[in-house]
Amino acid sequence: MTEIMCMSDAAKAAAVKRLRGSKKEAVYEDLRKGIQDGERWAANLATYRQLQALEDVAEEFWDRSGKRTDEDAGHDLAWALALRLQLRFGEVATPAAMKAILFPGPERRKSPAYVSGFVLGTHGMWQEVNKPTKSKKAAV
Repeated sequence: MTEIMCMSDAAKAAAVKRLRGSKKEAVYEDLRKGIQDGERWAANLATYRQLQALEDVAEEFWDRSGKRTDEDAGHDLAWALALRLQLRFGEVATPAAMKAILFPGPERRKSPAYVSGFVLGTHGMWQEVNKPTKSKKAAV
């Protein structure tokens, strides 16, 4: 701590600028990784009802500005999705089980940027599934 206090104003400003740039890169990387994982989950693991419930709660997790400061936004998404599935479809899943379904693999906290990306990634699949299909008569 005393080393920081001994830094010149120019050195502090340069360090802060470098760290802010690093912060932006980290947020972007979390968002990009979340989009990839959301697309993969929606395409390979999700049920239609899970996608529908996720779409219902998506707005509160779709903060592209990065202003959400949840310590573990993934936990919040799992709670919201478990509750929505129960209320809408009567499907009961604990938030812990839902978190394991959404984010398989080693238990890690998910940043708000990652969760925003994850929801954004699932949204594309939701739109494709619900896109009106062309009738066979129109294709002839």
